[in-house]
Amino acid sequence: MRRESPFRRTKKRLLTAELAGVGVVFALTGCALEQGSAFDRVAAIASPYSAPVRQGNWVEPEAARQLRKGMPQETVRLLLGAPLLVDPFRNDRWDYLYRYDDKRGHVEMRRLTLFFENGVLVRVEGDVVPANEAAAGSQSESRPRWQTVEIPAEQKE
Repeated sequence: MRRESPFRRTKKRLLTAELAGVGVVFALTGCALEQGSAFDRVAAIASPYSAPVRQGNWVEPEAARQLRKGMPQETVRLLLGAPLLVDPFRNDRWDYLYRYDDKRGHVEMRRLTLFFENGVLVRVEGDVVPANEAAAGSQSESRPRWQTVEIPAEQKE
């Protein structure tokens, strides 16, 4: 009967110790998978770059402020651009939707809905930030996320 060499015994012990270490690392990593854990932060740093995604129509607050009750649809289209959604069965509602995903957990969504009667603007609803708040750089907590905006009537000259 052959005796096992001391080198081979040392190699087995080393392999057993490595496997045990890997098992401990996996066990500890599984416990740390809660939201915002150190593992998540390390994974975010080690993950490949993912470009931010912008979808839809960005409506400038200054352009939204220029909307007037009684404006024809053609003028609104020139001011804001083509709407993202137009109902093919009812041409009296236009929806401007915008979504920005920075791929780091922050998603911003905006919606502006325009209502027309007989080809003229009658009502605006949405959550586009008014120009005075956008310039200040702060969003008022008292302002509801979705609101109907009163637009002044178009001035006749």
